[in-house]
Amino acid sequence: MARAHELEKRLSFVKLLQTGQSLLKISQSLQISYDTAWRWSKQYQKDNLKSLQPGYETCGNRNKKISERIRRSALWLKRLHRNWGATYIWVILHKRYPQEALGSARQLGRYFAQAGFSKISSKKPKATKDWARQVHECWQVDAKEQQHLADGQQICWLTFTDERTSATFAAEAFPPQPHQSGAALPATAGGASGFGASGLTPGYAL
Repeated sequence: MARAHELEKRLSFVKLLQTGQSLLKISQSLQISYDTAWRWSKQYQKDNLKSLQPGYETCGNRNKKISERIRRSALWLKRLHRNWGATYIWVILHKRYPQEALGSARQLGRYFAQAGFSKISSKKPKATKDWARQVHECWQVDAKEQQHLADGQQICWLTFTDERTSATFAAEAFPPQPHQSGAALPATAGGASGFGASGLTPGYAL
C-alpha cells in the first residue's frame, strides 16, 4: 500500500539539497530510500515545492464501493450462469450501468464467495520442477532494470547463476535501452563487469 511521507520530511529534504549534500547522504539522513530522494530531487527541479506536496488522495484502498443495485445484479447473473467469471460479469455490468459505482472484479469475486457460488483461492497451485543434477546443466538468468547509482545514473544488469550450485558466475551491466528512461552510461568492452557474451559458454570456470 502506498504511504505518503509527511510534509516536514519533504521540506527537510529541500533544505539539505540546497546545502549541496549528495542524494545518498540525504537519503541516509532522512531514512528514506535513494529512489525516493532521486524522485523528489527531480520534482523539485521541475516546479520547486509544488510537486512535493504529499498525495494523500493516492494512499489507502482505492477500490470504489459497489452500489447495492450492482451487487444484486452481479449475484443474479452468477446464479443464472455459474460458469461465468467475476471479470466477465463485471464487463457486462459496466456496459449496462456505465454510471454506477462498479468497484472491481475482485470485489465481485468476494461477493460470489460469500454467497457460496465460488471459493477464493488463497494459495497458488503447486508446480513440479526437475532441478538440475549437475553443474551447468541449467542456468538461471535474472534481470534488474533502471537501478539508480549514487551519482544519479541508471543502469540495468543481468546475472547468470548455476542452478545446481547457486553460484553466480557472470554479470552483465548495460545502460537503459531506447524505450526506457534514464541516463546512459559509457560503453565498456565486455560489459561493466568484464563478462562479454563470448564468455557465457557451458563449462565456464567458477
